[in-house]
Formats: sequence, structure tokens, C-alpha cells
Amino acid sequence: MKPVPSKKPFASFLSRPAATPVLSALVASFLTVAGALAQQAGKSPVKIFVLAGQSNMVGQGSVSPVTTPGTLESIVANDPGGERQFLVDGGGDWIVRDDVWISFGNKRGGLTKGYGSASTTMGPELGFGHLIGDLYEEQVLIIKAAWGGKSLGNDFLPPSSGSNPATAADKEPGHYYQRVLDAVSAATSNLATYFPDYDGNGYEIAGFFWHQGWNDRINETFSAAYETNMANFIRDMRGDLGAPDMPFVIATTGMDGSPTYREIELAQLAMANPATHPEFDGNVAVVDTRGGYEGMSFWRQPYQSPKEEGYHWNKNAETYLNIGLAGADAMSLLAPGRCPYRLRAVGAPGGGVTLSWQNGTETPTSVRILRDGIELVA
Repeated sequence: MKPVPSKKPFASFLSRPAATPVLSALVASFLTVAGALAQQAGKSPVKIFVLAGQSNMVGQGSVSPVTTPGTLESIVANDPGGERQFLVDGGGDWIVRDDVWISFGNKRGGLTKGYGSASTTMGPELGFGHLIGDLYEEQVLIIKAAWGGKSLGNDFLPPSSGSNPATAADKEPGHYYQRVLDAVSAATSNLATYFPDYDGNGYEIAGFFWHQGWNDRINETFSAAYETNMANFIRDMRGDLGAPDMPFVIATTGMDGSPTYREIELAQLAMANPATHPEFDGNVAVVDTRGGYEGMSFWRQPYQSPKEEGYHWNKNAETYLNIGLAGADAMSLLAPGRCPYRLRAVGAPGGGVTLSWQNGTETPTSVRILRDGIELVA
């Protein structure tokens, strides 16, 4: 069944409250133009983003039916603000992007719905890929390396925490750490075979997006070791992928609707705290799925969702879409040398206005402010 799309125009991906001092009109304008280019294949080198984790990165969001609250079809059909219409074309068919490829297990092609645990589900890759694809001129490839029921304390255990992933078998420490590397190697070694439109001009590992934690959250020993293991995972993965400065984004394990943060979430949040991990300052970001991100919320109640299944975000497609959008936004702000697209303006009448933005580790050499095309100051 096709979703019944609203006739509203394409709008900003990120939904922010009016009180947030963000130049949302500028963002919406940028994304409107970018969205119009969504079907144009990008140029090389291919920007590769690795999405890894356990079942929630695999993707459990229900696509249909349109009559069930919280499915992908439902949120597109019931979209008075038009914020979700980037997922469909004018006829209500799901858009398949040729400028964003995806490889997940034995399935690969242009980004669209159905790359979750089954053809009837989706995960964070959908929102992530749409936003990242619009922000980069280059071709984007998403490599998903995710498996249900896996822990960082054992399955994904990095070498610096004591594992030997290269020789580990299933259920042995580090086996799925190695499988992430294997998934990246398989895709990058077969780009021309997997994606016939690849022009042969190389690729770059541009970022890593991690959403995992339930199996560690329910294990006291793994929870206590999570901060150490996560820091080691980031360092080791950067080294093994040959990308020492690779931007790394974590979406926390905040499902359940409670205001109380678990030990594992605090460990995940610590990765972006320069006081505890100064080496990650400016190159690791954390999306707080319990507290929210830029006015965007994630938890949806069971009555708003396809199924009461808290550890899978109640299978709510909007939750998975928002996690992906937030992850892509956080990722883009870590990318060095990018032109800033999201500005904040803070000020009061008579007191002037202060503009601030994030732009990776680069410092701008010049700034021009224009009003209606007329330069005010430079």
C-alpha cells in the first residue's frame, strides 16, 4: 500500500520549537534546494558511512499498514507540516536515491525503505541517508554492520579491551568487531560489482554511527565496563579502518520513556565530554535519545506505535527516522572543512546579534553578512 502523501512542500528535516534560537528558515531553504537534487548521482570520491550496532541499528521500525499509528506509511500520510514528504515522490511512491547507496548483508542498492530487519521494516539508515545525501555533493555509501542481541562487553569487544577479533568465533569476545571490519572490506573491495554506477575514483571513510547497548544495559558487568570499552572501540576502529580522524556519532540507549538515565547512557554521553575524554573533543558527538536533540524527541508511547516492545522503541518508524536524522546532523557538524549550514543567532533589541556555528575543527577566515543581497558587514 502506498502512503497517501500530504501536498505540503518539502520542509526542514529537523523539527525545532520556535523558542530555539536557530535560523531554521535558512536550514529549510538549504534543504529545499538540496532535496530537489536528491535523484542526481554524486561524484567521487565516494563518502562511506558505517552504521553499526545491534537490533535497533538493524532496524525494527514498521513500514505498514497506513492505518496503524507509528508506521512509516502512517507518519507520511499524517504529516500536516510536510516534514516527512522527502520520503516519497509526487505520486506517493517511496523515493529510491541514486546518490545514496546502501549495503547491508546481501542486500544493496539505492537508499529507500525496507533496509531494516526485513523488507517490511526500516532503521536509522533511512533518515541518516536522506540528510547526509543532501548535505554532500559526493556519492554516499552507507555500510550497515549490525546484528541483533550483541554486546559491546563481549561480541563487539575491541582489541584494546583484550579481545583478538581476527581469530574469534561466534559468541567469542570480539567476533562481531571483526565482522564490522569484514563488512566494510567486502563493500569497498567490490564497489564496481555491487554498484555498477561507481566511476572507480576512490572512496573515503567519512564517518561511523553507533546505536547499540541493550545487551550491555541488562548486564551489570558490561554496563560498568562500557565507558572504557566504548573509548577503546572508537580508537581501535579508527585505526583498523585507516581513518584516524573519522567522525564518530553515538545514539544513546535511551528507550523506555523514563526520565532516569542508566549507567550505560552516562557512559555513552561521556564520550563527548571533553573533561573526561579530551581526545574526542570535536570529533565524537552523542545524540541523547532520552533528553532529546535540537528539539527532536524519540520515545513514542505504545498507543502511538505498532507494538508494545520497549527494547525496540515500540517498533515506531518515526523514532528510527528521527534517530537517523539526528545522527546525520551530528555527523555533519563534526566534518572538518565543511561550510556551516546551521547557524544560531542570539541577541536582544538594541544589544546586537551574536552568530555562532559549528564547522568541524576549521576556523573561518572571513565572514560576510548580507541582508536581501546587500552586504552589511564583512
